Amino acid sequence: GKHTAPAPFGRIRPGTRRQGSGKSLFCRKPGTGGYKALVKITYTQTDQAGLHLVEPLWERLRDHHASISNHFSEQIMAKTFQERSKDLLVKAEQGLLNIMLASDELSGRQDIA
Repeated sequence: GKHTAPAPFGRIRPGTRRQGSGKSLFCRKPGTGGYKALVKITYTQTDQAGLHLVEPLWERLRDHHASISNHFSEQIMAKTFQERSKDLLVKAEQGLLNIMLASDELSGRQDIA
């Protein structure tokens, strides 16, 4: 049968986005005895409507794998996000696509993972 991992926020309808509360990493604030947040991670769940948000991350990961491959770097670099998207959209039609994005609220970085 089908095996799907449960989504952290439950099932969502196509085209909707949900955000979860962030996790923070703290360090001691010198001279105050207190702490300051270094990062505050926010998780956003989406589906095929947010697939374009993954493209820069996918391309960087592809480039990384190509750079460390001794034998297959040309084949790896020949893959495009559009090709990969076709496979992912087939999974989306079957209800098997769940995209979780992480961003850091403090630095404004939207492309953490």
